[in-house]
Formats: sequence, structure tokens, C-alpha cells
Amino acid sequence: MKLFTKIALVSAMAISANAMASQLQALDDETLSATTGQDGISIQISAPTSGSITIDKVNVHDTDGFGTATAGAITLGNHFDSANQVKVNLGAGTTIGVDIDAGKNGSNAATLNVAITLPSSFSIDTGDIGVQGSSGSAADYGTADSLVGTNTKILDTMNIALGGTTLNVQLGHEEQGAMIKLTGTIANGITISNLALNDDNGAPIANGGTETAGSLNIGTLKITDSGVTSLGLNSDIDIDATGLIIKDNSTTKKDIIITRLGLGDVAGPKIGDVEVLGLSTTGMGIRVSGK
Repeated sequence: MKLFTKIALVSAMAISANAMASQLQALDDETLSATTGQDGISIQISAPTSGSITIDKVNVHDTDGFGTATAGAITLGNHFDSANQVKVNLGAGTTIGVDIDAGKNGSNAATLNVAITLPSSFSIDTGDIGVQGSSGSAADYGTADSLVGTNTKILDTMNIALGGTTLNVQLGHEEQGAMIKLTGTIANGITISNLALNDDNGAPIANGGTETAGSLNIGTLKITDSGVTSLGLNSDIDIDATGLIIKDNSTTKKDIIITRLGLGDVAGPKIGDVEVLGLSTTGMGIRVSGK
């Protein structure tokens, strides 16, 4: 009887193993990809302990200047104040998700697809933005000699909140119709805080006196879909022979809310708040190119 029991147990195990093997063989790579998303590469980028990635300074050099002007540079970061670094704020304990896949369609047109997901706390501190003379020589980059003269601040450091954005990039054959497809929803819209556009020269005081600097300053500038608190994204980004092209495909109207609008001293009296409601930008394009 014991022998019979052992034979029955071994037979049952063999039958189960064969059944499992047949099921596993049926789950080929294509099926696994469709059902479990195992194909491709998944990358999770964890935020630093501080929750932010920091850059002391960024310099964008225009090596030929314009008109009769010589080389110059746009500067970002702590050229004016060591506390005003360029920061990418992720939030402590958060991650950026990157999914990478490759494939081809029936005509053998290959595509590399990269999907990026930003955490809801994602924002950027620009650092103070200014202009300064440049040596115009790559040999000087990374040294104190790369910038010359006095740095003039154009914009005070501001925070741009973009949390919750999803970004899809296709390189090679662009089945989605554009190199970068900016899609998804920003839960609380795009918010720009502490925007100040500075007039460093200012203007002469009435009835004589020295010139005083001033600024167009805004407490917050917020962009959302009309009537709601979120912002839907639907834009195409391409590069052609003449530059970078950004096109808005969204059919939803936008609301722009500006608070604490001021003209003059940042700490001075404010004009008030401004609402721009129902703005339609469907089909609008922006081209950025060198010259």
C-alpha cells in the first residue's frame, strides 16, 4: 500500500510538472511583454538624501555676440548669491521613472521609445539669471577667465513647479508623430513663483536725481486648464534643419492667474492680481534656432 501511495504521488508530481512546463512554454517573449511588461529596461532614479540635485552655476556662451557687441553669456545660478543655486527638486524619498523599449513596425522602421515619469513634488529653482561678457573661447570654459566684466542680473531666482509630468520620447522612426510627445497631467498646474524681471539701469527720477533700478515682479503665475486646478499636456517637440519646434496640440482652453503683480521695487506697493481666462493656443508653434 505504501508503495502504491509513493507511485501515485510521483505520478501526480510528474503530471503537474508537465502541465506547468507546457504553460511556461506558451508564455513567449511577446506574450510576457503584453501581459507583464517585462521586456525592455526600467530605471528608477532615486532622489538624493536632500531631495534636490544642485548646480552652482550654468553659463550659456554666445561666442559671436550681436551687432557690434562681442561674445557674451547668459548665466544661471549663484553668480550673485551663493544660496541661489540651480536646483532640481524631486522630494526626499521620491524617484524618477524611466522605461526604455525598442521595436520596429512591419516596414522595419526601428524605434527607441523612452517614457519618463516625474514625481508630483518635482520643481526647478532657476537660480538668479543674468548676462555677462564672455571670452568666447572654449579653452577658458571652466575657469575664471571664461566670463569677463560685470554680471548684470535680469531675473531673480524663481521656482517652476512641474510635478506629475509624463514625457514620452521616440527616436528613430517616430510612430507617435513627433520626436518628443509631451503628454499627461500636472496635478496642480504649472506654477512659477517669485518672478522678477529687473531693469538694472532704471530711469532718471523726475526733476533730476540719479537713475534707480526697478522690476516687473509677480508673486505667482499659475497655468491650468480652464475651470479646473490641473493642466493637461499635449505637445509635440521636433528638431528640423533650422531648429527646435514646439507645437501645442491641446484643444482645452487655459487659465492664467497672476498674483501680487508689481511695477517698481519688489517690496513696494502692488498693482494687484490678474486673471486671463479661456486662453486658446491650439496649433500654436514655437521655433528656437541659432543664428
